[in-house]
Amino acid sequence: MKNQRPDLNPLRQRAVALLLVMLAAGPLSAQEAEQSFELQPGMVVDRTVDRIYTMDERGGITALDMDTGKLVWHTEEAQKPLHVAEGLLIAQADPDEEENAMRIVALDKKSGALLFANSQPVPEGVRPAVTETLDGNFFTAVSAEDADAIVRWRFVERPLGGLPPQKRRSGLPRRAAAVAAAEDDQEEDESGAFRLNLSSGAMSVIDPAMLPKLPPPQAPGVRMATEKFRIAADFGGPQFLSADGQHIMVSDRRNGQRFNRYLLAIFDRDATPLGELPSATSVVPFFVSDSQIIFTAGPSVRREGGKLVAEGLQLRSADLKTGKPIWSRPIRDTKYRGPLPP
Repeated sequence: MKNQRPDLNPLRQRAVALLLVMLAAGPLSAQEAEQSFELQPGMVVDRTVDRIYTMDERGGITALDMDTGKLVWHTEEAQKPLHVAEGLLIAQADPDEEENAMRIVALDKKSGALLFANSQPVPEGVRPAVTETLDGNFFTAVSAEDADAIVRWRFVERPLGGLPPQKRRSGLPRRAAAVAAAEDDQEEDESGAFRLNLSSGAMSVIDPAMLPKLPPPQAPGVRMATEKFRIAADFGGPQFLSADGQHIMVSDRRNGQRFNRYLLAIFDRDATPLGELPSATSVVPFFVSDSQIIFTAGPSVRREGGKLVAEGLQLRSADLKTGKPIWSRPIRDTKYRGPLPP
């Protein structure tokens, strides 16, 4: 029996509640209205040139056209996109085996050409890997300040044991919530910051005590909607912000579905329901571009025709009006998914 697509009328009937909440909250902050933003760690969106910079599944960085998903350029000079500023893509490269330092690379955002590279030493025991490892998670945040970029980093060691059930964060996927709670509890982690001149590539250390401590992400690319943007409480499931803060996703569990067990409803900031997305998970990192939703999905395993079908992490685009896929690209998974200590 064919699954029937849920009617959008209930969404329209409750859209007024969202409009009232947003009108009372006022305009979005400047940061939320930026033209470039991080979809999830290792994936930067630049609306000024309609590009998405991703970690290629085979290594290096790939620039994709936002509308078509087609390759624009690829480079092996760095592995992890961090930030866009002054016509540059600031990225992180894998550290050399013998170098205990974070390596930063600046690329021309339009062509991918290498402009400069430099390294900043980190404390002994900190491995500035571009992906999560068995030892822990090294994560960064970059912000522009005049002709410079401020780079903050933090290294959180992986806990050696399990977590009590009460440490789970409500609304987040189980594994992501457990890791986030563990990172919150770490007291002996390492952190640092430095200033990067965007013209010369020169670096200078900043006392991390002068800056807010970099918080661990709740989950890759996921932000719970705060009271400022939350739809009326009687609407239903958990609510999440898009990566650029311009849209809200409401997650509802669907009964009787074996794979796509969730229905994700997308709202515009003017309270217009844009469409729905069937999903195997309760939330996905996403943003909206014109009439398409761009999001990450996976990795996943499903049964088709008596066989198990495994699929890696994907960057996908779908038409919000019809729900039909537009394009899909495999991307590098930054999560450590190997065995954990007992």
